[in-house]
Parts: sequence; C-alpha cells; structure tokens
Amino acid sequence: MAESFISVGTLGKPHGISGAFRFSLSLELKDADNFPKVLFIDQKGSPLPYFVASAVVNANGEEGIISFEEVTSREAGRSIANCEFLLKEKDLDKYFEEEEEDEWQALIGYTLKGEDGTVLGEITDVIDNTIQPVAVFTLNGHEIMVPLAEELIVEIDDEKELVIIRVPEGLIEAYTQTGEFDDED
Repeated sequence: MAESFISVGTLGKPHGISGAFRFSLSLELKDADNFPKVLFIDQKGSPLPYFVASAVVNANGEEGIISFEEVTSREAGRSIANCEFLLKEKDLDKYFEEEEEDEWQALIGYTLKGEDGTVLGEITDVIDNTIQPVAVFTLNGHEIMVPLAEELIVEIDDEKELVIIRVPEGLIEAYTQTGEFDDED
C-alpha cells in the first residue's frame, strides 16, 4: 500500500551559499522546536526524502530558514527551489496543529436565497478575508459577492443546505448593470 503525503509548506529560493532555503509553512506547527526530521519533495512523480539538517522558524511561526543534509551548496539546491515539501500523512499530527475546517467554506454548494424568498443562486466560493467572509454566486451570468455579515444572515439551514440573507440595497444591481458611459468632452 502506497504511503499518503500531504503538503506542509513551500521552499523558496536558495538562501546564502550553503544550500539553505527560505520556506513558508501552510500549516501551523505545534512547537517550533520540534520540526520534522524528514520532509519529502516530489521529483519526477515520486516523493523523495530530504533529511532536515536545521530549521529555524520565525516568530510568526509561518516562515523560516531550512537546510537539508543532501544539499550542501546553492547550486545543488536549485533543483528543489520553489518546490512544495511534503510530510507523511501519518506523521502530520506529531508536528502540526489539527486544521480546523472553516465553517464558511462548508457553505459552498448551499442555495442562497434573499429574505423575500427569491433564489439568488448556488454559493460557488467563500472568500474569507480579514474583514468578513464573502459568499460568491452567479446570477444571470454575473459573478456577485455578498458579505456574510452576522447582521445580514437571516438563517442558515444545514439540513436543507440553504442560506437566507438580507441583501444590501443596490448590491445586485451594482454587479449586474452593464450601462455604458458616454464620454462627454
């Protein structure tokens, strides 16, 4: 049975002359002092092991500098620069926090209805920005984004996969108007 791997980060360009790399993590480490000893890099369709010589994680816990025993020069590191690095899936919980499912992402595929009962469309994406999440749906060929603000959500029915929302006045029109502007001099 083939082992399963999961992407946990990305290498950047070689850093310095010793073959070290900048890296960024896509998951949160449990402990910056307990970095995985072996990472895998997909080369020619097979994940090949790279043994970690050292890894220093920045204070933000998301980036750092890493070096591998197999890479001793900048030139030797070029073949794996900008690659994703993987971890055996069975080792994931030893090193990384359990990833919480984003409750907003769970709404993808739900039907979106206006407060008046009008079906607006199916939620095709949820963009979770720093201010508030935004549901994306298509209406008459126009991609529309509506904020999923607490004061706008009337009801979420998981059983029916339905979201009823109070659409801000003029929002849909702002996306669907195709008025042309006359260039008056």
